[in-house]
Amino acid sequence: MFWEEWPVAQPFLLFGTLHHFNKEFFNTWMQLEHFPTNEEVVRNLPIRHPLLWIQ
Repeated sequence: MFWEEWPVAQPFLLFGTLHHFNKEFFNTWMQLEHFPTNEEVVRNLPIRHPLLWIQ
């Protein structure tokens, strides 16, 4: 069930980095896939461009 397509760069890791100042969250986010092509994975990512949400 698409398990081989995960994990991808979840927005909560980037937002958590900014809120908690936790560099480990950011490092994890950077290592993951940012532009998944699988339709099911994309469907489960409601925020696809989290950098647009950051000032």
